[in-house]
Parts: sequence; structure tokens; C-alpha cells
Amino acid sequence: MRGEEVGNRYFNSLLWRSFFQNIENDTSDNIWSCKMHDLVHDLACSVARDESWIMTVHMERSIPPGCRYSSVVYDHTMSLTTLKAVFASKKLRSLISISQWTAFFPFEKFVFYAMSSLALLRALDLSGLCIKELPCTISKLKHLRLLDLSNTAIEALPGSITDLHNLRTLNLKCCYLLKSLPEGISNMSSLRHLDISGCDTFICMPRWLGRLSNLQTMTMFIAGKEQGRSISELEQLNLVGGDLEINSLANVQDPMEATKANLATKIKLRSLELMWSRVSYEALAAPRVAVVEEVLERLQPHSNLKWLLIMCYPGIRFPTWMTGVELASSPIRNLVEITLSQLKRCESLPALGHLPFLRSIRISDMNARKRIGVEFYGNGGIFPSLRYLRMLRLPELEEWPPEATATDERVMPFPCLETFSLYECPKLKVAPRVPPSVEKVSIMGNLPLLSALSTGGLYKMRSLTIKNFEALSLSSGWELMQDLTALSTLTIFDERELTCLPEGILQLRMPSLKSFHLECWSLKSMSGEERDKQQQPPTFFMNIPEIEIVNNWELTALLEWLGSLTSLTSLRLHCCLKLAMLPNRLQCLTALEKLDIMYCPQLERRYERERGEDWPKIAHIPHIFIRQA
Repeated sequence: MRGEEVGNRYFNSLLWRSFFQNIENDTSDNIWSCKMHDLVHDLACSVARDESWIMTVHMERSIPPGCRYSSVVYDHTMSLTTLKAVFASKKLRSLISISQWTAFFPFEKFVFYAMSSLALLRALDLSGLCIKELPCTISKLKHLRLLDLSNTAIEALPGSITDLHNLRTLNLKCCYLLKSLPEGISNMSSLRHLDISGCDTFICMPRWLGRLSNLQTMTMFIAGKEQGRSISELEQLNLVGGDLEINSLANVQDPMEATKANLATKIKLRSLELMWSRVSYEALAAPRVAVVEEVLERLQPHSNLKWLLIMCYPGIRFPTWMTGVELASSPIRNLVEITLSQLKRCESLPALGHLPFLRSIRISDMNARKRIGVEFYGNGGIFPSLRYLRMLRLPELEEWPPEATATDERVMPFPCLETFSLYECPKLKVAPRVPPSVEKVSIMGNLPLLSALSTGGLYKMRSLTIKNFEALSLSSGWELMQDLTALSTLTIFDERELTCLPEGILQLRMPSLKSFHLECWSLKSMSGEERDKQQQPPTFFMNIPEIEIVNNWELTALLEWLGSLTSLTSLRLHCCLKLAMLPNRLQCLTALEKLDIMYCPQLERRYERERGEDWPKIAHIPHIFIRQA
């Protein structure tokens, strides 16, 4: 049994006995933070005595000479002389540096002293420090097992780091300036965890990484063309688990290299990202397309996989391991989440409807797909566990029939769906039926989508977002929304030419509505010229407690009828550059508790706290926030 497994066993045992509290999990459901129970903490401090020490800014006592585990919490007020007390403790095994994000502290000197003086260190955490380089003297830390440089400005690692033959964990997460690793890193045979996720400027992998057969964590691999950097280096890395992103798959010229990657034997992988470069899809010759499709065919993962992302795949078809409907033999049968993005030539869809644990689907930028039909559902599949479905930018999609199964039974798919988003499908004429389980819907496009909301008895739907809708300019058709009896939040977004809300919306009576968010770039009036002349507010606004008006560049004034909204408790005005004043009758709104004004320059001057000419008109509101541009 490996040390990590023993450690996990001990941790889980202590967790079960409530030694730890406030557990927080990451997106992969791994525990990444916890808090020790107060009584356990006091006991641990009592037992540890001077072996463990936390050094803070105003601490007068220096670190005890026998200290083995130390944390240093500092800011710009701490002097380098004070910090040198750390280096007087020659027995230190663990040093954690906690920065207050200041650029004025000489961090490089601190790091130099640490690596020159503390030769017995086993763990060194420099995460978040403002450092750009490491000294070559890091090679003196012969006993070092963990080095954390995450979220630093490190541009390159010194070659001497490869002399740390006992190093097991190297954390370089979000080192956004790091471009590569030293070539000799393949000789660090003890290395088990290498995290380079979030290193966006990373260019290539070091040669012969496949020699690190003890690797259990390798978050990113960039496939290269040269020998020693190809995807076949993954062949012997069968202990790798957790998250793995394989990038630059366009460099894989031979499908046999993909076979050698041996992904099907990596039983501990939970998340896999397969990413091609942004090539010109039109320029890709037919023979090359066949090679790309065969490469993906041979990158079949193990069935333990939970999360799968495929991006910029230039093929036309999906591999057989994604289109098969036999659940028992499907390598994706345990998927929880799948994302397919920028597959602009792909004409098919994988069979996903029969996957029992699938909870989230994100599909975007599939330019060639015209119809969503039987193959997506997988021979009668209904997506039994799906909670989240998002389709974005399918410009050629014309049909998505309400029931698209291959069986004779007309079964409603998506029985557990909670969130449904369908954006930028301008040619869609036949829309899917939204199931009754849905609570949140976001749609962008044409009238069939809005009509689909009225056919499913959506008694649970609480949130609706309508974006760049052609029907926004129509006065009729909106009565369908009357059936959404549970709707509490409505967002209308338009970046085209909508100058006022349609009459069909203004006439709606929606007593359940609690929040209305309006973001229309060309809006000049809330209710149109005829309505503006009336003192009585439109029916739609009568009972809404919260109104938010954002990014309305042309709106110059709010109408006086706004002062008749006796149910209004919160009014937010953000980025309304031409809005010059608020209604005088705002003083009559005794229920109004919150007024939030941000990036509205004319309002900022007029209603400046205690000084603006109209400040007395809003001074009665309990919570006022006015933030300047």
C-alpha cells in the first residue's frame, strides 16, 4: 500500500470520528480543505509544544530552536530581519509561507535564505508569493519531498531542481508565466504528483516523462511531435489518476501513438480533457480527417471515468466507444458530466440518453449538426439522471423533436432535468418539449422555443432568461407566460434594437414574480410613449419586489409611475450612463429598503451622500449604495 493510501485511511478515520469539521470539496469531489475541531486543536498544540510554531507580524518571541513545523504569516510591515529568526531554527522540517499579497516585500531574499539555511526541510510551501525565480541553491534541500510554487510568477525552474531525488510533490498550479520544465525532470524517479494545471503559457513537456512510472498526478500533458514528447510517453504512467488534460492532439500523426497512450488501463482517472488546436477545419484534407477520427477512437478511457471534455475535435464522426448503446460494454457508462465544444465539422452526436449517472451535458459550436434525433437518445434512452443541459451556438440546427426515441413508446425524456439552456440556434423550427421538472430556463432565439415552455406544465420553473429574442418586438404571444405560475425571476437581455418592452409583457399578471432583471442596450423607455403618459404603472410591475436595470445605454429617465410600486423593496441601477434622475415619487415608496447605484455618473453626482442636490429625496431609504465609475 502506497503512502498516500495510508494517509487517506488515517484522514478518513479521523474525519469519521469528527476530529475534522467544515469539509469543503473541489469540483472533482475531493476534499481540499477542512477545519480541526477546537478541542482537538488545543490538544494537538499541547502535545506538540515547541515543535510547531506560527510566526505572525507582531510576534515578539522568535521561533524555538527545536521547532520542526512552522508557518509564517506576514505582510509589508514585517522586516527581513524579523524573518531571519525563522532560519535560526536549523531543525525545521516544514515551512509554510502565508502571504498577504504585497508586492513590496523582498520575497526573493526570503526564498534564498530558506534554501541556503534550512537543509533539513521536507516540505516548503511558497504558494501565492510574488517571486519570479528560484535560486540554484534549491539543490541543497536534499530531503525535500514537497515543493509548492502554485499561484506565483515563476517564469522558469532552475536546472538544479532535478537534483532533488527525494521530491515527491511539485505543485506549479496557475503559474501563468511558466513555459516549460527542465529536461532532466525525467530523472526524478521519486516524483509522484506534478500539477501544472492553469499554466496557460506552457509550451511543451520535457522529454522522456514516461520514465516517471511512480507518477500518480499529472494534470496536463502536451502532445508533441518529437521523440520523447509524443503522446506515447503516457504508456507506462498507469498510476496517474484524478484530472488529466491532453493538449495539442493535432500533433499526433500516427494513431498507433494514441494506442500506446493506453488510456483504457488508467483506472484511477476521473476527469479527462482531450483538446486539439484551433486548426482551419476547411483546410483539413479528407485523409487527415480519417487519421484524426482514428486517433480519438484509440483514446478510449477506462469505464471509471466521471468527467469528459472534448474540444476543437476536427473529425466528422464520434468514435464507437461514444456511440454504442450497449450499457454494459460502454467505457463511458459511469460518466457524470460531458462537455463537447468547438466541434465545427462534427455531423453526429454521441449516444448519451442511456447513461444512468449522467447529470450534466454542455454542447457548443457544432456548426454542421442539423438535427438532434434518435442517436443522441441512444435507442430509447431518456437521460434518467440528467440535471443540467446546455446547447450553445448550433447555427444549422433545424429540428429537435419533442420525442426522438427509436421505440414505439412516447416517453418524456429528461425526467429529472432542472436547468435547460438553448442559445443561438437561429434556424430551429421544431423545438424540444421542456419537461415539468425544470426549474431554470435560459433561451435565445425564436418563437418555437418560447412556445415549448407552455406545453409541459412547468409548475416548478422559477427562473427564466430571455436573450436576443426575435419575439421581443412582438406585442402578442406573451400570454403563454401566464402558465408559469411558480416563476420568481425573469431576466430579459437584448443587445439589438429593442427600445421599449412589448405591450404583451406589460399586460402580464404574474403574482409569483419576485425579481425582474432588464438589460437592453438600446432601451429608451420602460413602457413606450403611450404608457409613459399614464400615471398608473403597467400590470406587470405592480407586485414585483426587486427590479434591476443594467447596461441600458440610452435610458434617460425612469417614469413617475415607478413611485407607485408599493411592493418595491430593492432597486438596482448599474451602467445606465444617460440616466439623469430618479422619479420624485420615490419618496412615497415606504417599502423600499435598498437602492444600489453603480457606474451611473449623472446619478452619482445628483444623489451623492449628504452633498448631492437630490440626496434628501432618497435619504429615507435604509440601505443606499452609490459606487462611482
